[in-house]
Amino acid sequence: MRTNWFEDLFHGLALEFSRNAITPQETEQDVNFLEMELGLLR
Repeated sequence: MRTNWFEDLFHGLALEFSRNAITPQETEQDVNFLEMELGLLR
């Protein structure tokens, strides 16, 4: 198995959908949650 499989996992409609499915604000909330739960600092 290739080690960089994730680089081209999504393309075409799947890529377009995944980019539009979650807003930047939702991503920021997810990151904040994970940082807090994992005790990470920015």
